[in-house]
Amino acid sequence: MAGNTAHYCGNRPFVLLIRLAFGDEHPNVAEALNQLGRVWADKGEFDIASNYFQNALTMSQKLLGTKHPQSIQIANNLEMVKAPSEKQ
Repeated sequence: MAGNTAHYCGNRPFVLLIRLAFGDEHPNVAEALNQLGRVWADKGEFDIASNYFQNALTMSQKLLGTKHPQSIQIANNLEMVKAPSEKQ
């Protein structure tokens, strides 16, 4: 499942709806990507989760800065999913 690119950012109806509501770059879009990353991480799909977290982090840091709590939380989530994949 991890190799299926249909799961990556921008192709999910949830993300598309959030982008329609707020635009392509908005803190709520970054948070939606973060939440999807958490879902995939909970399922053990760390590669997919990492892609969502990376996109969320890039957007959040651009819009809110690196020291904003949302950016810090997303960075922590990204590090959390990197750890299991580095052990494999």
